[in-house]
Amino acid sequence: MRASPSNQRAADRLAPFLVLGWLVLVAPAAAQQLGPPIPLIPPPSASSPNFSPPPLSHDDAVASEPLTPPAAAWNSGTPPRDPLPEAFWHGTSRAMVELLLARLPDTTSPALQSLERRLLLSPAAAPEGPDAADQNLAALRAAALLRLGEVDAARAVVAAIPEQEREPALPLAVAADAIRGDTGRACATVRETVRHDQASFWQTALITCQALQGEIEQARLSLQLLAEEQQGPQDEVLAAAVETLAGHSPPAPVDRADTLDPLMLRLLVLAHREFAPALIDALRPDLALCLALDDDAPPATRLTAAERAARYGALSPDRLRALYSTLTTVGGPRDGPVVDHAQHFAETSQPGTSAERIARIAGFADAFGGSQQGGFTLAARLVLPALQEIEPDPSLGGSAPLAARLLIAANDSRAARRWSKLVSGSQEHALGLLLALAAPREEPLRDPIDAQRPPLYVILASALGEPLAPTDWAGLPAAAWNVAGPPSPPAAAWLDLAEAARAKRIGETVLAAIMVSSPAGTLSADPVALFTAVSGLRQVGLTADARRLAVEAALAAGL
Repeated sequence: MRASPSNQRAADRLAPFLVLGWLVLVAPAAAQQLGPPIPLIPPPSASSPNFSPPPLSHDDAVASEPLTPPAAAWNSGTPPRDPLPEAFWHGTSRAMVELLLARLPDTTSPALQSLERRLLLSPAAAPEGPDAADQNLAALRAAALLRLGEVDAARAVVAAIPEQEREPALPLAVAADAIRGDTGRACATVRETVRHDQASFWQTALITCQALQGEIEQARLSLQLLAEEQQGPQDEVLAAAVETLAGHSPPAPVDRADTLDPLMLRLLVLAHREFAPALIDALRPDLALCLALDDDAPPATRLTAAERAARYGALSPDRLRALYSTLTTVGGPRDGPVVDHAQHFAETSQPGTSAERIARIAGFADAFGGSQQGGFTLAARLVLPALQEIEPDPSLGGSAPLAARLLIAANDSRAARRWSKLVSGSQEHALGLLLALAAPREEPLRDPIDAQRPPLYVILASALGEPLAPTDWAGLPAAAWNVAGPPSPPAAAWLDLAEAARAKRIGETVLAAIMVSSPAGTLSADPVALFTAVSGLRQVGLTADARRLAVEAALAAGL
């Protein structure tokens, strides 16, 4: 029988008191029959992504007093061989670190790449302060590590974020797994996350995973539903890849890079889509790395992507050498110069006399270094093992200037000095200036009579704290005094760098120096920017890095 409204209202008023009385009666009995705690969160499924921290060690378990753990943004990853001082964020606010990391350019400078990698991998106390409303320090750090090819370190940073705060960084974990080729793990994260997050990114990623894992018809249906839900056109690149796998359209060249991510790249390779070299040359370093590591991509595509990834520090010279050696390709009209590079590099390891071998090394350096900005330094690092096998000999005097420059660019100034002894005339003076920047020497640099030191050398030597005579400044050309130079770096970054270096804020100085000296990817030609960056690094104790940057700038300027 249904209760009347008045009776129901009376029952509702009495319910709290009845529950309270029941608790009073059963509480003693329950206290006497306590069992094991009942888990409130169900265990993860077998397909759930594994972000669990490692089990506690014995030493962890016997800590006498609980300590406040360091912030998740900077307490994970494998430290580099030469880490920065542990307090490198001292004096820098979290908001400033986020601002600089969010605007950090990808650079072709190996000196700056090395500095950035050491900063991102070095353990440290996290900068103080809360995250900005639209930023997440751990996610920014993981994204920067991915662009430098530190895939495992990037995923470790994401895994160290507390679970309740991790979701904004999960796309980076998916990207890291896809770059490594572990699409199963990447898609497990996608399928788990999309259950409670229906954002466009996750829905698109789910469709990509469906296609990657053979669920073609489901992917086609999901694309239609997503377009209807968003009331907009489908993602053309994704839709074309799905249709190709469904057998409804032939593979077509990919000419857009704006919607690409590592999962999408894996799908496009699976669908046998063609990538133009110009498109590959516009990829972010982490995307180029993903394509370079995909065994199913065509050899020329992999090599083109590998060269781009190596230029920006996402692929090591060792890995690029291995790809040159293992991938064979026949040149085609769309393959670009990469085939020529691979063939020239293969010749550098062929047997022959010292003169023949060094001529082949010169041929590769010319072909590779002349085809792209900043290519000479990467070419030097690639040929370094072969060049180190050749002993300087008076019969090789004609090749000595190039050999010495390649060794200086590859950071082997000791071997470069041996080759420089075979050089005479103006070349000897120029090499002497480069070596003076690369490594200090006990005796002062002796200039030939009436020799004028180039303006850039004077500026870089001054930034490194080298002694200069008043005549060095007086000898600068008139244009250096009254003609505006190249475009200056961002004013805010330049001013922040000067202040951070003065206050010995090491991490902030490193990030600002990258922004000032390489604002558009390649090294700036602005002498003021280079002076500020080199001198700033020296002021915070990073003198060896400052010298490497000065040498790269001098080589790029043709010194």
